[in-house]
Amino acid sequence: MNTNIKDMGSGVMFLVIGLAFTWNTWRHLPLTTDGAIGPGSFPLGISLIVTGFGVGLIIKAMRTAPEGLTPISWRGLTLIVLSVLVFALFIERLGVLPALLASTFLAAIAPSDSNWKTAVIVTVALTAFCIGVFIYALGLPYPVIGPWLRLT
Repeated sequence: MNTNIKDMGSGVMFLVIGLAFTWNTWRHLPLTTDGAIGPGSFPLGISLIVTGFGVGLIIKAMRTAPEGLTPISWRGLTLIVLSVLVFALFIERLGVLPALLASTFLAAIAPSDSNWKTAVIVTVALTAFCIGVFIYALGLPYPVIGPWLRLT
């Protein structure tokens, strides 16, 4: 039997994540409250979609020819993980602006073919967009500049 290892691995990952979230949602969140849609309906729907996506990838993997595995991009993997950690560590202490600038820049330079000019443009544009949407439009309670950077 020919199986595509990449698709099989991705499919199993999506299947496991989808089933875990389906089980957790089914167990802990009510699907209906007083005849109306409850807080568990949307997470259950999304987790079932993720589960179905995993099943679809597994079926696709069993029907396609195997591909060779490509080497892991350690630079990209390291910078993406570092980007998430920097955001988590910066957001409450330094504020949304420095957290987004640092994490977005790290993620933008993660691909091996990236250049710093494009990374800076993407970082500034995405940071401005996120601050506009999440802080001003949606009113999330995070400071743009955190307590460690305030000069007062």
